[in-house]
Amino acid sequence: MEIHRAHGHVTLPDRDDVEVTLDLYDWPVDGDTLPRRWTAVIDGTPALETGIEGVLHLDTEPTALGHRFLVVAGGDHVTRIIGHDPT
Repeated sequence: MEIHRAHGHVTLPDRDDVEVTLDLYDWPVDGDTLPRRWTAVIDGTPALETGIEGVLHLDTEPTALGHRFLVVAGGDHVTRIIGHDPT
């Protein structure tokens, strides 16, 4: 399992976009078929509650590209999110 350090922002319902730095686990690599389950850990802000859905936008990708996520754990300034496709 590779860990990728990344920077970007998250878009959340009823909130402004929030800048994040996060560690990505099992992130899709070139040639992978999407969707693929991935996990990320945000260390610091924002502190998100379990169950919140949002969209992750990475600085290294085109602006229109976003990755839907679900918060699966949060607390003590660490938030864990997973790739999530509600359809």
